[in-house]
Amino acid sequence: MDIVKEGANNTGKEPIDDVLEQVIDNDTLVYFLSGRYKLNTNHRHVGL
Repeated sequence: MDIVKEGANNTGKEPIDDVLEQVIDNDTLVYFLSGRYKLNTNHRHVGL
């Protein structure tokens, strides 16, 4: 799943925390295509 197609901003100007949490909860492989991604919080998921 392309994180940008799910609504994440790849310019580094807007945080992607909300989108990332939604996608990870779906137990889906996430692709980060070229760009910049801003996170406001640390994300740690175990057992993926």
